[in-house]
Amino acid sequence: MDTLSYNFGEVVVDSSAIKSFLVQNKGTANLKINSIRLTGDNADQFSISTDSTNFTLNIGEILRIDIRFQPDSLGLMNAAFRINSDDPDESTLEILLQGKGRKFGDPDIYFEPLSYDFGDMTVGFSSQKLFLMKNKGIADLEITAISLTGSYSTEFSYEATPAPFTLIPGKETNLLLQFHPNSLGPKKDTLIIINDDPDENPLKIPISGNGIETTFPKISVDTCNYSFGNVHLGSSALKKFIITNVGSSDLLVTSTLVIGVNKDEFSIESGGAPFQLAPQENHELSVSFHPAATGERSALLKIMSNDHNISQFDVALRGNGKVICSDSTGTYAFPNPFKPESEPIQIFFYVKPFQSGTIKILDAHGDLVQKLNIPTIASSNNQYFISWDGRNTSGTYVANGLYFYFVETNNNKRLINKIAVLR
Repeated sequence: MDTLSYNFGEVVVDSSAIKSFLVQNKGTANLKINSIRLTGDNADQFSISTDSTNFTLNIGEILRIDIRFQPDSLGLMNAAFRINSDDPDESTLEILLQGKGRKFGDPDIYFEPLSYDFGDMTVGFSSQKLFLMKNKGIADLEITAISLTGSYSTEFSYEATPAPFTLIPGKETNLLLQFHPNSLGPKKDTLIIINDDPDENPLKIPISGNGIETTFPKISVDTCNYSFGNVHLGSSALKKFIITNVGSSDLLVTSTLVIGVNKDEFSIESGGAPFQLAPQENHELSVSFHPAATGERSALLKIMSNDHNISQFDVALRGNGKVICSDSTGTYAFPNPFKPESEPIQIFFYVKPFQSGTIKILDAHGDLVQKLNIPTIASSNNQYFISWDGRNTSGTYVANGLYFYFVETNNNKRLINKIAVLR
């Protein structure tokens, strides 16, 4: 026998490889071969092409025995074939066999880029890089594990298909790598991909980045909610807001405006945008409240800037419009004088609760111009009001001039005041 063991190496599943063994009778008498057979855990993956029944080798005769390895699955296969003869010294000769079943062709892992430097990144912030992983081979690529190794693994992270997974030939997937430094200075790490590429396992991807100091503008306003309180109709109140840059780089305020239901009753008087504040610098912004009607009024002051976290700072504005009356039974009209074509006039008065009442409007000659039935439900604190559109009983606007109105209720209350009409 020319060899006592043989390794077929890697053989594609469902294909085969053949090894020929030579057996020679080197004795001085004929050699009787009793049997040739295969044994071992994977004997069914091998076969003998030579007749294994009893036969005789003459002196010096050579027998060729062909062994075929034909794996039907992946992995390492072991077996042996035994020759039983009448050789007095070696009645049983065993030859060890080994082979490995593999896929047709090889997988080929492709990864782009093969290294990456995130450069400078502010501590507390993060940056991302998308990597491409592809199987450029002709067999399935098995990705067994993906991990980060190194001293700074907590400052890098990745998002990918959970391993293990398979990439068929031509299939690709993405891996998202993130750098989020939590301390200053350079950081280095390695992304490791365990796979079955025969010449790139494990695949190691060097990654790096540098944590730098945080510098950014930050806006601060002395309040985000302000009430002007009670303000009489026809007057105004002023509030000075203090805007401060509490960040570490210049703050640029690009816009300041008032929005909301009652925006026309609040005005920016001074200090509006645009303006720039160095770190720790203050700026004064003045807003006035001038109610045009009674009751609670509201709006929103919006301050736009280059603050990365709060690019729009909102301040809620509130105030309460009140009429001016000399005592609890007084009366007041607003706006006065008024232009009937532009807006109606509101007549306010304070009286104790009543069951019925009217307002009579007379011209300077004492002639009746209009008569209004007043509501019997107070708006608040025994305050009542009614609107007049400046029209007479015929439905036409009255002329310029001075008019008198009389408030009369069934509890014998009578109030008098004047209205000026301008057209």
